[in-house]
Amino acid sequence: MHGLSEECSAIAREAIEAEDEVICFPDADEDLVMLYVSDDPEHHHSILENAPVTAKRISELTGLPVWAISSVVSSDFHGVQDSYKQVKQVFQQCFISGQDRTVYMDGPSTKVESPKPVIWDQEKYIRLLIEGKQEPVIEFIEAVLPGQFKNNTIPRRECINMASQLMLIAKDMEDRPDYSEVFAPLARMNTMYGLIRHVVAVVQRSLGNRNTVQQEYSGHVTILIEQVKEHYAEELSLKTLSQKLDLHPNYLGQLFQQEVGLSFSDYVNQYRIEKATQLLIHTDQKTAEIAISVGYTDTSYFYRQFKKYAGVSPTELRHMYTK
Repeated sequence: MHGLSEECSAIAREAIEAEDEVICFPDADEDLVMLYVSDDPEHHHSILENAPVTAKRISELTGLPVWAISSVVSSDFHGVQDSYKQVKQVFQQCFISGQDRTVYMDGPSTKVESPKPVIWDQEKYIRLLIEGKQEPVIEFIEAVLPGQFKNNTIPRRECINMASQLMLIAKDMEDRPDYSEVFAPLARMNTMYGLIRHVVAVVQRSLGNRNTVQQEYSGHVTILIEQVKEHYAEELSLKTLSQKLDLHPNYLGQLFQQEVGLSFSDYVNQYRIEKATQLLIHTDQKTAEIAISVGYTDTSYFYRQFKKYAGVSPTELRHMYTK
């Protein structure tokens, strides 16, 4: 940071009078503080006028994005301290939503978008997570998170809260979730772009953790398992799949039973019931709709299979979870 401070000081000096001075240093949060020192009051306006140009120049020469906030002119040390605190408060309370390389705010009094209730389709997001396909989940995150905020400068708390919800819902579906990766990086994030990338990365890892095959299966069995994960809501037949693999269905069924420890039909039903369980717990979707969404067109058959694999009926499970 010391070398960057000197580089920024040199760039800033090019835009001020020779008798004026620039002091640049990193604070405890590794934000760069730049103080302009001038004995001539007539230079103050010129310095403030050139500040946006200096910020843009720093970004161009360092290749780094710059978020700069000017402060008020102070005549003593205590005034400088107060100005610094005001600027830091803006950094701590705001987020930058645009992707501009340089964002310059004229003073800590710059208007920030007022906090408002964040409305998004949580049930749809949960269904996408349960389905386990990364692309639709990522598309949802990239659409819903920035879509809630229209201004360039937005309230930080609302952004962080929504991002945390998106990540925690995904982590809660893991068998052994590690929540440290969710919160630790948030403190040093200042842009919506960086926040979205963090949320996407956490959710991708969460999906990967849930979808990881714990054992080493043969190529044919691995293909069958992937087919179940991708198409569990559709009709799945060992006979049809064996034709695609050019193998006898009896041989393929025996191979699957030997490696997985379940018959193919039991594995499919167990997988479907697992998905149905997640939907019953995490959404308000009707049981009949859930049955269809996981591959059962006959609701009564779904009830029988659910009781067989879960030990309770769908209604009893939902009731237990609610209580």
